[in-house]
Amino acid sequence: VFNQLQKINTEEEESDSLPSYYYENDYWPNKLAEIKNSMNFSNGVCFAFITDAHFPSNREHSGLMLQEILQKTNVPFVIYGGDTPALFGNENQLDTAIATLIEYMSLVGKNNWYAVRGNHDLYCRTNETPTTVYNKSKAETYNSMVRPVERFVTNMDPSHMCYCIDIPAQKTRFVMLNSSDVDAATGGGNYTTAQLMWLVSALKDL
Repeated sequence: VFNQLQKINTEEEESDSLPSYYYENDYWPNKLAEIKNSMNFSNGVCFAFITDAHFPSNREHSGLMLQEILQKTNVPFVIYGGDTPALFGNENQLDTAIATLIEYMSLVGKNNWYAVRGNHDLYCRTNETPTTVYNKSKAETYNSMVRPVERFVTNMDPSHMCYCIDIPAQKTRFVMLNSSDVDAATGGGNYTTAQLMWLVSALKDL
């Protein structure tokens, strides 16, 4: 069903609207209706999830899609799973990726957007065996991905950018871990010992 979303759009589209092919055979209206119908429950949490944006490598229509979903259904918020830039790129592309992330957040609304760091947020490298890695500072990363949700956080370790969001009405806790927070000796997509210790405390505090 998502093949239609992968079609190459040969028409010129307005930047503030979805491409016309989303509406062929009423695909997008039907998808919104399907989302509404799937929310016919009282016990449980509903949210939209997006991850691995890899800006600017994709067609970047997801922000408008998410905006419409939140405006036209009862989906209350978005969780973003990270990996904002493409893994391989240059400093300008990394800056573009961050600007696009902020644009998505604005489309959805800061009150409705919760981000977690993926395994390459916020940095990219030149190639498989890089001689240059473009890496944003810890402060820049925190400001872009975590600071907008500080006021909703019920438990946080700011130095490791991991946090919890609670929905008391549904007795639900979302635990956001940071897979870019690695020990120098391990690297990759692991987690620091300090962050895992925080996770233990967050799970005990239920």
